[in-house]
Amino acid sequence: MQFSQGIPASSELVFDDTRVGILNERRRYSLRLKREDIPTANKIRGWKIPTKIGDTVRDDTTAISCLGPDEWFILTTPDADPDIVAKLEKLAGKVLTSVTDISHRNLAFLLEGKQAASVLNVGCPLDLSISAFPVGKSTRSVFENSPILIMRTDENVFHVECWRSFAPYLWTFFETIAAEYAA
Repeated sequence: MQFSQGIPASSELVFDDTRVGILNERRRYSLRLKREDIPTANKIRGWKIPTKIGDTVRDDTTAISCLGPDEWFILTTPDADPDIVAKLEKLAGKVLTSVTDISHRNLAFLLEGKQAASVLNVGCPLDLSISAFPVGKSTRSVFENSPILIMRTDENVFHVECWRSFAPYLWTFFETIAAEYAA
């Protein structure tokens, strides 16, 4: 499902040395699981689920972020693991868990470049300095009035998830910020 709420999927803003773009489709899952069941989940799926809130474990195709004591956000490319649903169902058969496919609810922006943290800080109150928000950290926050999930994937790269309905709102802010940087 491509994004179709007024922002072309190929849209990007480039200013200064910074780029803001919309990421291609991803598969997303909300996983709720008791901490004592993490070893079972790791065996079934072959993951290394992070246990510290705010940590993200990544490989080439999948990122798993610990958002709370019993909550994880799983982000993967559409072709990463065709058996992911079967593996999650197998997990649900062994331990008490809740898995929700939220793939079509969210849309993601990628902000990259030396001004990426500054651009996010226009609407996000978090300290996004590298010392306070290091590579691999993720958290929920807000951008203006929109709830977001931020993952820092590199020193000057942020992955920002939002609900599709909020995407035009964020995009308008990013356009305004780009115009200010260009001025």
